[in-house]
This record gives sequence, structure tokens and C-alpha cells, in this order.
Amino acid sequence: MKNIFNYISNLLFPQKLKCIVCKNELCNSNNMYLCKNCFNNVFYIKNPCPTCGDEMLNGNTYCLNCKNRAVTYFKFNRSVFVYNNVAKNLITRAKFRGEKYLVAFLFDELYKLYINLNLSIDLITYVPSKTNKDRFYNIPELLAKKLSDKTAIPLIKTLECIKTDEQKNKDFTSRQINVKNAFKFINCDVKYKNILLIDDIYTTGATINECSKLLKTHGAQTIYALTLAHTLKK
Repeated sequence: MKNIFNYISNLLFPQKLKCIVCKNELCNSNNMYLCKNCFNNVFYIKNPCPTCGDEMLNGNTYCLNCKNRAVTYFKFNRSVFVYNNVAKNLITRAKFRGEKYLVAFLFDELYKLYINLNLSIDLITYVPSKTNKDRFYNIPELLAKKLSDKTAIPLIKTLECIKTDEQKNKDFTSRQINVKNAFKFINCDVKYKNILLIDDIYTTGATINECSKLLKTHGAQTIYALTLAHTLKK
């Protein structure tokens, strides 16, 4: 009986809430269940590269990735956060554990960014992913659906992933090569449309650019991209 009482008591009045990132005990909880130190390490991008959306440091006005890309098929990408350990944990837990409060938080932040950009969009689509039974959510698809519901802009699945080689741990050049022919266009009408493409993480832009290339090849007018987090270039 005592054990049952303690169990119920801990559920109703938890005494040792822990930070979801560093596991330190929380003194004051916030809507992400981060300790003060981790909460202060959620870095919003404030000075984006005009093209890829990377945080520009030291007064720079462009990044080497954009300079080195042969052709950029998207108008621009904008990301909410810098992709660091805290952002990684937030996205990973939403993706693989399906924690609804994190999904809600991530969408709210993406929606704020979308509103601030004041874009003229005809269609919303997303970067498709390979089938992965470990994932609770396909985050790009989920965010795209939520944004479509919120804005009443049609959501269309335009692409299918047909190549599943991981991009992880590959350098800029390898990523560009690896992503070629990784996607297939699904027969749908994108001609003369301004399209918003949703993904979770922007690293080198290889995936966004390849998807945008396919959409442009089939008649899309302008491709804008929104992502949750952007890997900060060294």
C-alpha cells in the first residue's frame, strides 16, 4: 500500500524532475523541461545568410557553402535554431519518442518564423524520408501538415525517397554526390506554383537543393524552405 501511495504521489507531485538534455535536476520547470543552462543554450538564428539561413558571424554576409554550390535551386532557406546539442535533443525526442509537448513547441517556433517571413505560398510540401520503424513521427511531414491546417494552404506530397544512403558524417562534397537521384517526383501539378518545402535539419543544403531541383524541373516557380535547425558552419 505504501509503495502504491508513493507512486501516485510522485505522479501528482513529482519532486525530482530532470532536464531532458543533461539530466540534471530541475529547480524551475519550463515548457520544454530544460534546466536553466540548457534553456540558455537554445540559440535562435538572428542574422541569417540570405540564401541558406546559416547564422552569420563576425560580420560576414555570405557563407562558403552557398559560394561553393554550383547551382542553388531554392530561393532561400530559413531555420529557427542553431543545431547544437540542445536542439538535437529536442528534435530527436520529438521524432523518436513522439513527445507531444515538444512537437507543439517546435511547431509553434516554426510557425512564428513562417509568419515573420510574410511569404506568398501556393503549396506546402516536405522532404520525404526513408521508412524507419523506430521513428514515432516523420517530423517534416508532421510540421507541414500542421502548417497546412493552420494556414489553409494545400499540403501536397510531391516527392518520394528512393535512395536511403545516410547523409550523416559525410562532408559537403560527399553529401552533394550522395543525394543525387535520391528522390522521385510524384505526378502532381506544381507548375507556376510558389512552394514551401519543410525539413527538420539543414546541414549543407544538399537535400533541400536536390528536392528543389526536382520541383523546378517539373515547373515550380519559386521554392522556399523552412527547417527547424541549421548546422552552424565552422
